[in-house]
Amino acid sequence: MAKERVCRSTLEHIALVELRSKSGCENIVAIRIDYVPSGKETNWRISEVNFGSETSIQHPADAVRSVSAKLSERYSMMMDS
Repeated sequence: MAKERVCRSTLEHIALVELRSKSGCENIVAIRIDYVPSGKETNWRISEVNFGSETSIQHPADAVRSVSAKLSERYSMMMDS
């Protein structure tokens, strides 16, 4: 099945909603996804996770990897977004 091509803002919204559903990630304010030009199957990565003024939250590395893996199977980011 072909991946759905989406713009950066749409992909960031989808990934943010997915991340916020993970335990300990409910207070994430925003994320940034960067385009990664490569011959690999995935052409994007979550590059920043913003918790705003929260200081007691640990970086959700496992959640980011899990969400990235799940969404990269379904979505490809459009280059010009």
